[in-house]
Amino acid sequence: MNVTESWDESLNIEFYPGQHLAKERQDQGLTQEYVAGKLHLRVKMVELLEEDAYSELPQPVFVQGYLRAYAKLLNLDPSPILSSYSKKRGPENTNERILRQKRKEPNFIELHLRYVIAAAVTLVLLLFYFWWSHTPSVKVKKPLVTVQAQENIQTNNQDLGLTDLSKMDTTNVTSLPKSKSKPKPKMESKDG
Repeated sequence: MNVTESWDESLNIEFYPGQHLAKERQDQGLTQEYVAGKLHLRVKMVELLEEDAYSELPQPVFVQGYLRAYAKLLNLDPSPILSSYSKKRGPENTNERILRQKRKEPNFIELHLRYVIAAAVTLVLLLFYFWWSHTPSVKVKKPLVTVQAQENIQTNNQDLGLTDLSKMDTTNVTSLPKSKSKPKPKMESKDG
């Protein structure tokens, strides 16, 4: 009796795919560690597959991939194994998977951290606003001398007898006499 005949006989009897793969692995003299290494899985995953513990394995699409790869490693046709898996698993119930996942409850620090950060940002913004609003802005200084002040200055200059040299007519100005300076005496040398 060859492998295909025993396989055909097992198709008539309903089987568990993981148990069938475990039996074939043992018949071929392979270890779970070897299979795990070849499939790039952990040994625990291979154990769960062989025990048909599908509730402890990831999503069904991954389990189907693992079973297909495991069957190909053992040189078996993966189709009967996958159909048996589908029958054992039953209709896919995604709600069950969702219900089993617990929603993570935020702890005290995570819950209040948002409020602390929001308060800190608000405080920084308020401090910046008050600093900005109370800082004197740079304004262009207006000249302190007004028209009336200029008139007062001109009358004061006239009272003092001061003349504005910039308004003087320079056409009639005579040149100043040249100063008579004495020539410097020459120094005689004693060598001579």
